[in-house]
Amino acid sequence: MKNKLTAAFTFTILIFNISVAQSPLLTQWDHRFGGPLEDIPYSSDINGGQYLQPTQDGGYIIGGRTQSGVGGDKTQPSWGSDDIWVVKTDANGIKEWDRRFGGTGYEELYGLITTAGGAYVLAGMSGSDISGDKSQNNFGINYDYWIIKIDSLGNKVWDQAYGGDQDDRCNYISPTQDGGFILVGWTSSPVSGNKTTALVGGADYWIIKTDSLGNIQWQKDYGGTESDFGTCIKQTADGGYIVAGYSQSGVSGDKTQPKKSGGFAYDYWILRLDSTGAKLWDKDFGGTYSNECTAVMVNPDGTFLLFGNSKSGVSGDKTTPNYDATFSSPDIWVLKIDSMGIKLWDKSYGNTLEEEAETISFAADGNYLFAADSYSPPGGDISVGNLGTESWWIAKMDTAGTILWEKSLNADHAEYCNVYDAGSDCYIVGGGDNGGIINDRTEDSRGGYDYWLIKLCDTTQFAPVAVFTSADSHICPGTCTDFTNLSVHASSYQWSFPGGSPASSTDVNPANICYSTPGSYPVTLIAGNGISSDTLTLNNFITVYPFPAPQSITQSGDTLFAIAGATTYAWYYNGNLISGATNYFYVATSSGDYNVVCTDVNGCEVEAAIFNVIAGINHEPIEGLSIFPNPVADKLAVGNMQYAISAVSIYDQLGKMVLAVRPSSDLCPLPSEIDVSSLTPGLYILEMRHGKQIFRTKFLKD
Repeated sequence: MKNKLTAAFTFTILIFNISVAQSPLLTQWDHRFGGPLEDIPYSSDINGGQYLQPTQDGGYIIGGRTQSGVGGDKTQPSWGSDDIWVVKTDANGIKEWDRRFGGTGYEELYGLITTAGGAYVLAGMSGSDISGDKSQNNFGINYDYWIIKIDSLGNKVWDQAYGGDQDDRCNYISPTQDGGFILVGWTSSPVSGNKTTALVGGADYWIIKTDSLGNIQWQKDYGGTESDFGTCIKQTADGGYIVAGYSQSGVSGDKTQPKKSGGFAYDYWILRLDSTGAKLWDKDFGGTYSNECTAVMVNPDGTFLLFGNSKSGVSGDKTTPNYDATFSSPDIWVLKIDSMGIKLWDKSYGNTLEEEAETISFAADGNYLFAADSYSPPGGDISVGNLGTESWWIAKMDTAGTILWEKSLNADHAEYCNVYDAGSDCYIVGGGDNGGIINDRTEDSRGGYDYWLIKLCDTTQFAPVAVFTSADSHICPGTCTDFTNLSVHASSYQWSFPGGSPASSTDVNPANICYSTPGSYPVTLIAGNGISSDTLTLNNFITVYPFPAPQSITQSGDTLFAIAGATTYAWYYNGNLISGATNYFYVATSSGDYNVVCTDVNGCEVEAAIFNVIAGINHEPIEGLSIFPNPVADKLAVGNMQYAISAVSIYDQLGKMVLAVRPSSDLCPLPSEIDVSSLTPGLYILEMRHGKQIFRTKFLKD
């Protein structure tokens, strides 16, 4: 939260609600950028800031300050305590490159613009001497204006610093008709450094006009006897300029109108300049409490729109009440003035808690888009509200000040919001946030605050198309699956899951839909956008396999037998998987509890268990079979067998076949001796097959 010192007054207000349309916007994508520490589009000095711009190649550029070294999305080490960091993305928000700029001191970015040839100019403040990317020493004891030109790939072309011997901070940069730049911010410096204009009060507007290389062409200092902060400057069609900011001064110095607010509170202070920076007129707009103008728009008809915050009720120039009866939380306050600065109308927007004005821009249809940080719950002009912490609030407003739609982007700790028209009824929104995956935000924090970029489109301009898939459409009884919604131009969803539990859902992407009974089931999705809907039914989309055959475990001596015929087996001892035990039988070497998990051809599992097994070697003959010697070193003799044997197999304790002996035909007798000399010492199972009968016994190899 960014607060200014204000005076306290008592005033009676009337609270009323304005009916506004909820936003038809639907998220197309969102992306997050950051390093291991704090990275944030942030102005410590004022509300508002030019942190985001659409680029000439159809992508986007977003910037701010960083404390991070290499890590996450940041590919360059830090120069100092805080550096400027910019990230360039393609049209889908995928990062193309990132660059940091700074010196060994502290830097902040307050504005960035695009220029001819796809280049960019960054504006902010610097506290560094020559170091890192900074080519000039600091002029004063605190900060200087610092601007940097970079090419389309983010490489530095040049940098320039402007300042006196005190504090100088650039808040805004605009391109000018001659290819140069116009800067505004505030200064507390007298004539010193490369500042040639005298200081009037505690802090003044400081305006600098440069050529295309950043060389100063002229500069102006405007202020009263108190503190005045310039926040925005735009060139007008006649080559002059309109300057916005807020003032603590009464009639004094360059200020010709009295302040409406009391004490140390602020009023909007607007200056109209000619092409050389000479003042044509100035105007003060305010109410009883603090009023801070953060931006100005130059309208095609020569009028101007002022955008900022006000804590005032109906008083002074403010004709609309504040939603906060205590006057401690500001609303958005918008004024339209004519070419001579005469107020045409004013309107305020918000709810009972704080709305911080950030940016305003033109929509493609000539209306306005504004962005704010909101702390308010639903009510007033806000249809959704926040999550208990600050959220982004964006709105589209017509030229008469009527809100056409508004939307809260509910991701906790989202601040410093910018919004621009991205074309085709879509909008790009960016700023900073300090939270995890929630609601509109789909990517986790890289570390503290990160940059957050999100694209939204007006779904009512297109017919919705219902499309979906699932994580697994062929499942076993008693299991669950998740569904992925691939619908386009939709904002509401109604799912139907016959045979499933739950049987319906309105979630975007329903999860854990469970099916207990074998069979085939349809799934239906109705995707709507408030104007129309589309229904998609996929018959037999979910297949639930038959139950697997039941299993049991029997014991013969130390050998545990599951029912043969499953596709895979996995044996467990006292709840722990026995590595390598994957046959249908297992020789128990330790006393305890055993279970086996069997999988059928569909991948469905069934489990059986046997408890309190007592393991011990048993040499008793089975079904007349005798083997000797036991233990054996080399040759194992088999006696007392009266059947023709089709196969002889020897398995180790894990059920792995290690030796096989096959007679030449089913009628041939078994060899009287089996050579087991190649086996390693241990316990083995001898298995003989006669037709469908199986005979087994155990022996020890020395």
